[in-house]
Amino acid sequence: MIWGCRDLLFVLMHVWLTGNDSSINTRRQPARWIGCLFIKAISQYRLGNALSDILHYIDVENPAKREEFPIDESKLKECCGTYLKDKIQVELINGKLYFTRFVGNLHIEIYPVGEGLFVRRYCDQVHPYSIAENENGKMTFLGYVKDKS
Repeated sequence: MIWGCRDLLFVLMHVWLTGNDSSINTRRQPARWIGCLFIKAISQYRLGNALSDILHYIDVENPAKREEFPIDESKLKECCGTYLKDKIQVELINGKLYFTRFVGNLHIEIYPVGEGLFVRRYCDQVHPYSIAENENGKMTFLGYVKDKS
């Protein structure tokens, strides 16, 4: 089961408002552990957006597990490189593609879901990342052009 940001938020709000976590299957762990994991697992930006959507009754797309799209390893290697020095890098490690942030402090495994489209393996994501050539024939990721060095 993939739990989206809104699902966890509803659980936390239910427990906070009612004080009752018996209806939630937490494998006999208190609901406060879910809250701690929830707060650590998402950014404040995503939490703020989810709260805003709930309060304003905005209907949003649910994240879904996407099928992996087979891509040759040589194509994956074309995606690898530094896109923003000391901030954004794509690496191929043991046959898996990683989006590396902050001088190697954060490694996010991504996998292909289409030609030039990638999503995080262990996180909900509605819109895939795009790693593709721009009009000048240079690879781009998150709006940054890959360094040639």
